[in-house]
Amino acid sequence: MCLHLGQTQTQKDATRATIDTGLNKDKDLLSRIITGNYILGRDSIRVTSKDRLKPEHLEEIRKTVQKLTGVGSVEQNLQTVTILNFMDPTRFPVSGLIRRLHLISLSMQRAGVQALVEGRPELAEEVLHMEDEVDKIYWLVVRQLLLCAQDKSISKKVGIESPLHVVGNRVVAKNLEEMGDSAERIAREAIALASKKRRIKKDVTNAILRYSQLVEELSEKTMKAFFSLDIKLANEVIEQGYTVAKEERNLIEHILVADNDAKTAVGVREVVANLRQIGEYCNTIAELTINRVLEDSTEYSRLERIPPTTQVE
Repeated sequence: MCLHLGQTQTQKDATRATIDTGLNKDKDLLSRIITGNYILGRDSIRVTSKDRLKPEHLEEIRKTVQKLTGVGSVEQNLQTVTILNFMDPTRFPVSGLIRRLHLISLSMQRAGVQALVEGRPELAEEVLHMEDEVDKIYWLVVRQLLLCAQDKSISKKVGIESPLHVVGNRVVAKNLEEMGDSAERIAREAIALASKKRRIKKDVTNAILRYSQLVEELSEKTMKAFFSLDIKLANEVIEQGYTVAKEERNLIEHILVADNDAKTAVGVREVVANLRQIGEYCNTIAELTINRVLEDSTEYSRLERIPPTTQVE
């Protein structure tokens, strides 16, 4: 039986998933099934073929394993690859993973905008590499949360105090992962504009930089409210989100007036749209923060137990 590091046989039985490549011919389906089994906490994943594993299958397996934390291929022959999970889930508190997810996505945004403003495609390329790390942490967060849903003892060890937090933290993690995706799209626009030698006017790049800083501040405030359970700060995030949306419109009007190059304007507008989208993700996390605060009685919302009414015949 395969065990997690630090785990004893009395803790739980190991589970193994077997995947037949003959039934997974659609694009990226094999990768998604491996990832899905990882998220569901399988201890062992065996990929098999009735004949011989094709080179494209082996490459897909290799790339997928690289994106998952705590797993590795330990056995391989012409027809089978076995992937084992060596991870002790209690070593990865969920709050720490969420903090790291936010820091990386924020760094990606800064670097992507800087690459655009300074015309540095090599910096944008680094953002694309950081996206792989975001995905890796996100899948680990989801795996941890599903394990918490299955095992209360793991919940306590990784800092999940309530079953409600399993769902809530997944929403937060997903929005942070989407922030990373938006930053990746910004970086790709920076690369595309640089490759076509599109010049963006200085007043436009300055305006984009200011807008990005506004979104950065909103992102940092969002996570501060979430971790400190500050309901007033979360409300400020939501209110400031309206400002971010309004500024997007103003900035797009500026872009259209300042630059007559239609293709450049389209690329720059895409960057601004992704920055605004990051602001919307902040709004979602802030709303969840308010709901989490209200799970308990507070000065803002006192909870009282009401005795059941007595029915009269």
